[in-house]
Amino acid sequence: MQGNDDSPEEGELPIGDRRKRIAVLIDADNIAAKSIGRVFAELVKYGDAVVKRAYGDFNGPQGSIWEEALARHAIVPHHQFSYGRGKNAADIALVIDAMDLLHAGGLDAFSIVSADSDFMPLATRIREQVDCYVFGHAQTPERFRRSATRFVYIENLKFDSHSTTTNPALKPLCAPAEALPLIKQVMASLQSSPADWVDVDLLERELEHRFNDFDPRTFGFVRLCDLLIALERRLVVDQSHGQSYRVRLKVKNNRLKGKATTSTGNVAEPVDQEK
Repeated sequence: MQGNDDSPEEGELPIGDRRKRIAVLIDADNIAAKSIGRVFAELVKYGDAVVKRAYGDFNGPQGSIWEEALARHAIVPHHQFSYGRGKNAADIALVIDAMDLLHAGGLDAFSIVSADSDFMPLATRIREQVDCYVFGHAQTPERFRRSATRFVYIENLKFDSHSTTTNPALKPLCAPAEALPLIKQVMASLQSSPADWVDVDLLERELEHRFNDFDPRTFGFVRLCDLLIALERRLVVDQSHGQSYRVRLKVKNNRLKGKATTSTGNVAEPVDQEK
């Protein structure tokens, strides 16, 4: 029997004065229970999980595997019997509950924890009203990734502030060089000339805005500035002006006409010749 103890409350402060209230809906037949702790740790960046539900067949081995995770994270299990091979009763129950919660109001965002692209229409519908954060795997179809406000690769959640690229157990999804085309594309939109400096915080915001699954951890780095430093053959990273990092492309002196400027219009130092 489904209770209403995890239903959202109304009459809250405007969202600008508080943290987002998020409903987390987990496809337990598609996501490993051992990943859920990291998912909730990541969700703290976006707001508070006020609704936490998991959908699946919790009979047999599946139930014993999920039992500890459900209790530890106060997740309400919604059991659905598997009536036959290929049946998706749990998926349908998740969608029904999501629409009920959406129409009830009181929530600022949803998080769908699944790599199943069948949830793409649901994510698209949710985004018509509120944000939708999706946690899935590297093999998640692109159409589902793009339907989310923000897509997070569960594989990236193994990286934390203590992780280093020298740890062989933490192999990233992509090589650092694969991030360069995306970085150059966004930097070009923020520069008047290739030699202009760009604030790294601004660059990160624009990367996440244009590519909803962009994450330095995909390329083996927790921080964007560390990824940029690793691309030193093509980029110059500087922190000499205060605490914030800035970055520019390496360009040849004969391509410059006058001095470069920063993304805010300040004059920058002479540019070193490309190696």
